[in-house]
Amino acid sequence: MVSDVLLCPVSITDIPQEELGIESISSYLNFKNVSTNIFYFTKNNKYLDIIKNKFKIIGFNLFYSNMHIIQEIIDIVKKHNPEVKIIVGGHYVTHNSEFVLKNLTDIDYIIRDEGEYTFYELSMYLLHGINNINCIKGISYYKEQSIIHNEKREPIKDLDLLPFADRSKFVSLKKHTPLFIESARGCTGTCSFCSAAKSRWRYKSISKFVDEMEYLIKNYGNDTFDLTDSSFDNPNYNISHINEYITEIEERKISPKLFIYLKSGIYKHVDDIFWKRFVQAGLCSAFIGVESFSDHDLRYLSKSANATDNINCIKGLKNKGFRLALGFISFHPYVNMESLKINNEILYSENYTSRFLQFNYLQIYPGTDIYIRAINDGLYIDNINDVSNFSFVDKRVQELSDYIKLNILSNNNLYNRIKVIADYFTSFEKTLYVIKSRLKTYDNQDEKIIDDFIDDFNQLSQGVSYLVYNFFKQLIFAFENQENQRFSIELIETYFNPSTLERYLFKISSSKMQLMKKLSKYNIPLSEIIR
Repeated sequence: MVSDVLLCPVSITDIPQEELGIESISSYLNFKNVSTNIFYFTKNNKYLDIIKNKFKIIGFNLFYSNMHIIQEIIDIVKKHNPEVKIIVGGHYVTHNSEFVLKNLTDIDYIIRDEGEYTFYELSMYLLHGINNINCIKGISYYKEQSIIHNEKREPIKDLDLLPFADRSKFVSLKKHTPLFIESARGCTGTCSFCSAAKSRWRYKSISKFVDEMEYLIKNYGNDTFDLTDSSFDNPNYNISHINEYITEIEERKISPKLFIYLKSGIYKHVDDIFWKRFVQAGLCSAFIGVESFSDHDLRYLSKSANATDNINCIKGLKNKGFRLALGFISFHPYVNMESLKINNEILYSENYTSRFLQFNYLQIYPGTDIYIRAINDGLYIDNINDVSNFSFVDKRVQELSDYIKLNILSNNNLYNRIKVIADYFTSFEKTLYVIKSRLKTYDNQDEKIIDDFIDDFNQLSQGVSYLVYNFFKQLIFAFENQENQRFSIELIETYFNPSTLERYLFKISSSKMQLMKKLSKYNIPLSEIIR
């Protein structure tokens, strides 16, 4: 039987992309007896299944990055099924509903903010004529020639009332992959660049959260989870909340592997015993959104931590038995040359320049404080939402940025090599700590295999870090002192020439093969190692 509703996560690559929001909406609609299915689009998908099955409603989570693909899908689907209703939602459209309705064709409704209750009420209206369209909170749509924004819907108060998200289709496509999971929604932070800032924070009970983990482990064999909470220590460094989670895992005797977000100030509130218990309970990776080591930057980005907090956090949390990853924004409209120099020095001293974080650009999204500020200061023109096309207050930074975009980010041969190397030192490092956590079930000698490999990984990282650090240091010097363009081009040839990058790519490939060989006797899926 064909479902009434089809929900479509859309990937811009050939790899299916999990979207927890869509999976949660699908689960809630089916729970409420609205027949719903999920189809994971990739760039290689054909449209036959959608075209031949006359769905009544099709929904998408629309991002800036997948907007053009979704428009293409809508055009094809509407051509073969003109009566289908198209609904889009997500963070991006919540803050950009007017633009989306005006610039994308054939979208019937936008859902703003959380989607479970709103999508259900809208579905009942479209399928059965139940509800009054004017009374459905949280939607935007055209009525005759005018755009209507219905009243805002309040956030769901009790998240425990929602059924588990429906991941059955996704795990059939991608086995042994980390699954997104949530223990809370909203954020207590005030970051100027974040569309989720200052939103109401709500949490699930720890027992309900761990129930979902246990269900996924037992039913699908997936034991690795990527937590979508803005910070697991919300609100206000809630360490008791994390301790409750650790105790629940210990008492149930299960071993989930967990990736989380934390705030940099957490180092002030916990001790080594806390981290030891947390790692034993499966902590594999903590992502800290430090964004910068310059107080000048942090003020413009409205971060609650200062530069000293960020530096002390890294020094305090490194070598605790889990991966420590950094969120970083090098280029934003108000950055100056001094901040770029400070960041380069500290990233190198802490062995993070191999991740190429110096080339990270802020993405300016509608509805954020920095969006409003940059527009008012004449530094950003919202031109069809080109989120990284802003100007800089510091003209020397402007010239440096123009050079980087032209000669590195737009140079496909160079950029693709850099991306492979950067991905290795980010995503593959996460995999190493998952494997380390799994090897805890064996003896100490077995765990030492991965510890030795992590040491080799860090040494390889230091080699790449040295290249990136010196390149960026000399590049800043060149533009500070108005050196000619030729000198800047020579820097690329010195540090990022094809033979140097190929040598590191070969080392990366060889290291993965060596690890696979050493781990061949363990029941660890090879896909975790080679991806």
